[in-house]
Amino acid sequence: MEVIKKNWQLITIAALIIILIVSIVTRPNPVDAVLEYKLQRQVDSLNVVIAGYESERLIYTTNIDSLNSDIAVLQRRYDSTQTSIDKLKEDYEEVISDINNYTSNDVSEFFANRYR
Repeated sequence: MEVIKKNWQLITIAALIIILIVSIVTRPNPVDAVLEYKLQRQVDSLNVVIAGYESERLIYTTNIDSLNSDIAVLQRRYDSTQTSIDKLKEDYEEVISDINNYTSNDVSEFFANRYR
């Protein structure tokens, strides 16, 4: 019986030593915990900054899209106006060409017919 009791004591002592060694090895280091807390705060802070930049980028993208559509509208208006100008130039070039071909007699006849 004494042998079993002695073995039981040795087993208990060995188990306690193993538990003590495991707890010492796996015990968190307070310096590591503080460092991890600081790093986590920095990560959280940077995530807030990133979220702010993302919202600003979204606003800028929306403004750029709006300006691009305004530019497209203005380009169409410019093209339409340019077409009208070109048409008017063609029409008036023809009229000016005809006027340059008038003689003084043609001009006198025009005014005579107009203001009888």
